[in-house]
Amino acid sequence: METIIRMRPSELNLDFLKALQLMLVGQDEVEIIVRTESLGFPPSETKEGYWNRLEKARQRIEAGENLISFTPEEFEEMAQKLLKR
Repeated sequence: METIIRMRPSELNLDFLKALQLMLVGQDEVEIIVRTESLGFPPSETKEGYWNRLEKARQRIEAGENLISFTPEEFEEMAQKLLKR
């Protein structure tokens, strides 16, 4: 299953997460991608600088450096904590 949900950041709340969780019942794995509309280079960064930074990030991922992973339960727990702030 694949779907695109467009929403305002202010709409990201516990009700949304619960609805998303219900929508995904029975799925073995979920991939979540967050993208903003203001994609692009920071004003002070050149195109070459951006691609160099992206390449370094890719190399760190492949080397397993500074990666963070979590179970769905850990994700839910962290989401709960963030929503209580």
